[in-house]
Amino acid sequence: MECDMYKWISSSVVCLLLCSCIRPEAPNAEADITACTLQNEYIKSDPVITNNKVVFMALPRIDRTTLAPQFEISPGATIDPPGGTVRDFSQPQTYRVRSEDGRWEKTYTLTVDTFDLPLRYQFEHYEIVDNKYHAFYESIPVPGGESSRQDIWASANPGFTMTGMGSGPEQFPTVCIPNGQSGRGVLLQTRSTGTFGSLVAKPIAAGNFFIGSFDASKVMSNHLEATRFGLPFGKKPLTIKGYYKYTAGPVFTNGQSEEIPGRRDEGQIYAVFYETDETVKYLDGTNIGVKPGGAWHPNILGRAELTPLEETEEWRYFEIPFVYVRAVDPEKLKAYKYNFTLVCSSSKGGDLFEGAVGSRLCIDEVEVVCE
Repeated sequence: MECDMYKWISSSVVCLLLCSCIRPEAPNAEADITACTLQNEYIKSDPVITNNKVVFMALPRIDRTTLAPQFEISPGATIDPPGGTVRDFSQPQTYRVRSEDGRWEKTYTLTVDTFDLPLRYQFEHYEIVDNKYHAFYESIPVPGGESSRQDIWASANPGFTMTGMGSGPEQFPTVCIPNGQSGRGVLLQTRSTGTFGSLVAKPIAAGNFFIGSFDASKVMSNHLEATRFGLPFGKKPLTIKGYYKYTAGPVFTNGQSEEIPGRRDEGQIYAVFYETDETVKYLDGTNIGVKPGGAWHPNILGRAELTPLEETEEWRYFEIPFVYVRAVDPEKLKAYKYNFTLVCSSSKGGDLFEGAVGSRLCIDEVEVVCE
């Protein structure tokens, strides 16, 4: 009897295990564009893909009226219109991605941008994303008195949404302010990430602002790879000019939220000009900085850095020359094989979650002087 009972129990367990193994997985609830390609000789680089936008930068001589991008999307999802559909991208086009489970849908805007990066930045234009945070963009004049939007600026604001600490746009690390040096400006402020940040050993969020893109999906897995610095640039930068003001927060802490007595927070403004190739499409937080001993990433040709920032409550003019360690190849420059980025942060050690809550860096009226 005991043997029969044992056999029955064993058979039941095996049956349950088999059922659990063959049970179909729940349909995927994601609705994302994960990659996009556009086969055209006049495309400058891989696209910038954010939560709701895809942007290709292209040479002005491209024919935008008959382009057919291809997409990689979340497993099981569908996209409308499907990849390979020929469309007219002289104006931005929208795509709707629907999740496999049918419950979620996301709309993306795909733009083919034929403008070069501007040389002057006045930070007058921004939008409020999802009623949560500010996102800056450039407005490029076009014939006929109209303008074209250029999404070149990024920040870690999308990642800060995870903390639940931003009750409104003004509570986020990167904010548009009405009283810049002239017109509007940018305020970068180091913020506490609250209970959520303490639990995941990310106690602060430095206000940061840069030319490039931010991948919020990597904030938890590898935050340094979330920041993708730089966009194609067809000129050799010589100098960065502009205005700033900076005040450090009262208490400096390390990545474990431990106070470091006597240490003062530092802001950061720098620019980098680097080469792209088959293995290096862009630089991120793991490799854009200066390594111990002063070494640069081998793809970096030149840097311009203002260190340290003097603390001042009044707007202060700055002018930073580029220092080059490699010559610029005119043919590569013409083919847009170089990227340029400008990076600003309210806490220099923010990538390591070191800094002082309340540190404030304001930026306005920046100009890139080129050869």
